[in-house]
Amino acid sequence: MDPSAVIGIVLLAVLYTLAARQLKRRPTQRQVFFFCLLILAMLITFGPLDELGDARSFWAHMLEHSFQS
Repeated sequence: MDPSAVIGIVLLAVLYTLAARQLKRRPTQRQVFFFCLLILAMLITFGPLDELGDARSFWAHMLEHSFQS
C-alpha cells in the first residue's frame, strides 16, 4: 500500500466529517455517496485491479486510472 494514498483518503474523510459536524448537518444522500466513493477509491487503489494492472495488464491499469480521475 502506498502510505500517501491512504493518508490522503483518510484525511479527506476526516475533514469532510469535521466540516459537516461544524455546520451541524445531519447525514444527507450526498454525504453517503461521498463516503461510498472514498471506499470505492480505496478498493480500486489497493485491490486486485491494482495488482493486475501493475503486473500484467495494460487494460486493467488504464481502467484503474479511469476510475480515479
